Formats: sequence, C-alpha cells, structure tokens
Amino acid sequence: MTLHFLILYVDPLPVIFQIRPLSWPQWVVVLKMSLPVILMDEALKFMARTYIEPGSQIQVRGSDLSSCKKSCRGRGPAWDWSAR
Repeated sequence: MTLHFLILYVDPLPVIFQIRPLSWPQWVVVLKMSLPVILMDEALKFMARTYIEPGSQIQVRGSDLSSCKKSCRGRGPAWDWSAR
C-alpha cells in the first residue's frame, strides 16, 4: 500500500508511471464497491473459525502415524465418513 501511495502522490513518480491520483468521488466509488466484499469475507472467516473446528472430521487409520509402514506414505489421513 505504501508503494501504491508513493507512486500516486510523490512527484515525479506519477509522471514516470503515467498515472494520476483518484479524486475523492472516485475513492468513494472504490470504497462502496469493496466494502461489501471485505465484510462478506470477514463474516465467512468468523463463521469458519467459530462453527467449524479444524480437523474434527479427520481420523488417521491405526493408533498413530508411527504404526504406518512404508506402503502408506503419501496417502495422508483417512476420512471417516461413518462418524457423521
């Protein structure tokens, strides 16, 4: 963000990059369009952290990972769909 503002507002960078700063009405339009997206993203992250416990549905076959022999490397954890 600092680089963006630097390029926009510090002379002679706007001339070099052939850009000009946004006017206040243009910034308002940008904020109006981006605010709902930001709010939705934050709401989804909150719901995921609050209502979904990470890893609660993953169960590893066997008593622990050390009991897994060479043949099961790379397959990862097994999903136990019957626990639902």
